[in-house]
Amino acid sequence: MRKKFDEEDDGSEEESIEQFQEVRNKLNSFHDSIVILNETLALDVMINCINESLFNSNSDWRTIELGMYELSHFSEILRNNVMNLPKTMINNSRPYFVFNEMLCKVIDGSTTFLVNHSLIQLLFFELVLKHYTFFTNNNIQVDGVNKDEILLKVLKIFVFNFGVFSENDKVKYRSWYLFYRFIKLTKPPVDDFILEELIKSLLPLLSFDFEVTSQAKLSEDIDLSLIDTNGSFDHQLYLFESIGLLLSLIKKSDKRVSMFESVLQPLFSNLEKCINSMSQLSLGLVVQVHHSLVSVGTILKGFESLNVAEFDEKFVALLQQISQVVLITLENFLAFNIVREASEFCVVRLFILFIKTPSDALEQLLSKFISVIMINFDKLKLQEINNFLNFIGQVMHHCGKSQQIYIMLNSLLTPLVAKVISRIETDSSAAQDDFMKRDILDTQKCFISLLVSMNSDHVSSLWLTNENKGTLVNIINLMFNYIYNYQNNDLSLVKVAITCINSLILGVGLGKVVDPEDVFKNDANVFEEARQLLVTNALLLACEMSFKMKRELLNDAQYRNSILLEVVRTLKAVCYAGCEIPDLQSTKKNKAIKFNEEMVEQLRALLISNMGFPSDLAQDFVEKLVQISDRQFLKYLIQLIEKM
Repeated sequence: MRKKFDEEDDGSEEESIEQFQEVRNKLNSFHDSIVILNETLALDVMINCINESLFNSNSDWRTIELGMYELSHFSEILRNNVMNLPKTMINNSRPYFVFNEMLCKVIDGSTTFLVNHSLIQLLFFELVLKHYTFFTNNNIQVDGVNKDEILLKVLKIFVFNFGVFSENDKVKYRSWYLFYRFIKLTKPPVDDFILEELIKSLLPLLSFDFEVTSQAKLSEDIDLSLIDTNGSFDHQLYLFESIGLLLSLIKKSDKRVSMFESVLQPLFSNLEKCINSMSQLSLGLVVQVHHSLVSVGTILKGFESLNVAEFDEKFVALLQQISQVVLITLENFLAFNIVREASEFCVVRLFILFIKTPSDALEQLLSKFISVIMINFDKLKLQEINNFLNFIGQVMHHCGKSQQIYIMLNSLLTPLVAKVISRIETDSSAAQDDFMKRDILDTQKCFISLLVSMNSDHVSSLWLTNENKGTLVNIINLMFNYIYNYQNNDLSLVKVAITCINSLILGVGLGKVVDPEDVFKNDANVFEEARQLLVTNALLLACEMSFKMKRELLNDAQYRNSILLEVVRTLKAVCYAGCEIPDLQSTKKNKAIKFNEEMVEQLRALLISNMGFPSDLAQDFVEKLVQISDRQFLKYLIQLIEKM
């Protein structure tokens, strides 16, 4: 009874509820300890309390709320296995059966007590979501209960006045999220007409409600935090994704496409209206564009689990129409940062769907989007550049074997590298504070990560085309510059720069691509300067960074475990230059792959001539390098440095 709200508490004040929740938590711990001592007593008292509170025609909200709260606590006892049952016995135990029976009774009779209070409604929806497996696991059955009917009741309750249409904002917004999670986790196996009715019922909730505060002014760099959305738009996105999920569950393709079109129509109309009103630009207009685009992208997010077989011509055509609308809107509102970000969000979602089905639509989307971004690259903020670089990395990863996309990437690489380097240099010279320097560092690392991924994504041959050879020279010089300037650079930047050198050695080390998975490699494309500019300089770098560093730097744990480990990988990369690309993280694979004896001999000669190694020590060094793992060799190297 101590867990029941007092008569004078109406359960509406947040602070009071939080304080009471702390008391309840302590009482729950006390109750759990009794379960351990006397399971039958503790559970019988709890079950009696739930039955008396929920199933005895009570109208007092405090009593009903207590019953729902105790049912939730019962759920936690089972989930945490407070009874300490063997795991295989939990789902077959008496308490588990009793709980499922009561859960079904609560769902069955919920409309009689959900009207009473917002706290009861919240407890109900949280409980239903927590036990979504009841609806998905066919092994969980309750005598006399049709689970399909129970599922339909839950869905109807969600879209009733108790849930997504609640007048209480806390219940409404929370139920939007819980409904989305419930749909995502259960993927309700219901008839198409029920899915259509659910979608139609949600449509009235999708109009945007926001006001522009007096502090917010129209500018190219808009801060959305100054827009008063009453907290609704971020929550609305859960509804948009729920609609995408429900659409993806419709089995008849024609019906799915027609329903999708009806959902998109208001958003498309809104965007068209905004484009036609550009002569009267306002902050509210730009925010409308942003919200509409993000909503379209969020609906698309719901389709990501759709099977490839379900991508028929009509659906792909609709996706193409969406891509045209997004790109036209982007071109018209390109000056505004929030529209660029929203457009990229949509393009990424479309890309994820298009790669599931081979069509010209993907190339058209990428070609247009990349072209627009590159022409207006100077307008981008650093974070937008990072996002764009990450996106290009995804294109390489998923589409590197497509000839059309490869040709597009080939023409993109050099101008992209030039623009990024120019922007980094410009911003670095103007950086005034640590925040700006951190943002520049993030962009540098993001840029280098893209370059590194070219090797792992099997498109190193891009470097050796006539369009990109000159850029490769610039990149090699830039990476060495970052590394040798270690005293002024962040060590994390030095590390990724060495990683980039390593990936280039493995990718184009002796002037040709040897990766068997690079389908566009061409033996006629040769990088003549590779041996001197890349490999020999990498060897000299490795010696410099290990044997010629100051003692205090070598004693630094971050330097040893980060920089020096990458240096070890540089030495190994040189030993395998010109061979098929090995996995340098795996000792077993290293042993199975033949290394380049000429490169190993060059390293041995360098150790003797430049470092003054005795020939037997140099021989021991190179033998261990190709035989043991990176980290084992790192220990050997550190011991060797300390002796020297």
